[in-house]
Amino acid sequence: MIATYLDKYAKHILTIPSLLIIIVLIVYPSIYLVRMCFPEYDLTYMPTPEFNGLENFKLLVKDQYFLGALLNTFDYLDYRSNPGICVRIVAFFAG
Repeated sequence: MIATYLDKYAKHILTIPSLLIIIVLIVYPSIYLVRMCFPEYDLTYMPTPEFNGLENFKLLVKDQYFLGALLNTFDYLDYRSNPGICVRIVAFFAG
């Protein structure tokens, strides 16, 4: 009875550890990253962060150092050996 159950559901049972690792290492940090992008944080005095929408991204695009850093990133990227990475990065920032 137990052997039949394990044979039948072994593929589902054996994927649980890998799914937990994926959730802990990829899904949770991604959700946390999105949560951290939208509020305004004041480290001197603000007990709870205030939601400010896309204002952080507007400031980022207007920042003179960000565009330089972005260009340096593309400069160091070996776009000749792996063009798929460049396409994904450009699509990420474009869309």
